[in-house]
Amino acid sequence: MAVTETISVYRGEQVTLTFQMTPVENVTGWTIHFTVAKKANAASKLIGPLLATTSGLASGQFRVQLTEEVLDKTPGTYFFDAWRTDEGQEQVLALGPFIIGGNARVPPTEVV
Repeated sequence: MAVTETISVYRGEQVTLTFQMTPVENVTGWTIHFTVAKKANAASKLIGPLLATTSGLASGQFRVQLTEEVLDKTPGTYFFDAWRTDEGQEQVLALGPFIIGGNARVPPTEVV
């Protein structure tokens, strides 16, 4: 069953997201992709798909690295999901709102 949660990050920061499977299941060797879109079921993606790290972690955990460049997006509320994409095993693992907050350090890309 998918975990629904809200993720909050800031524009231009570097973040590692760690997800925990509930119930705990060994995800080593799974192929998991992470995407962010402007809204649920959108064909075009704002971020990703990014490949998650699944090996060398505590049982049931996977991680997604988000770089400064990846998070250099207009602040707003978007929608994320993480999917297991192994053939014959496609399933959503996590999903929910993805909030990119503004800050004073990273100026907007558009002229104000």
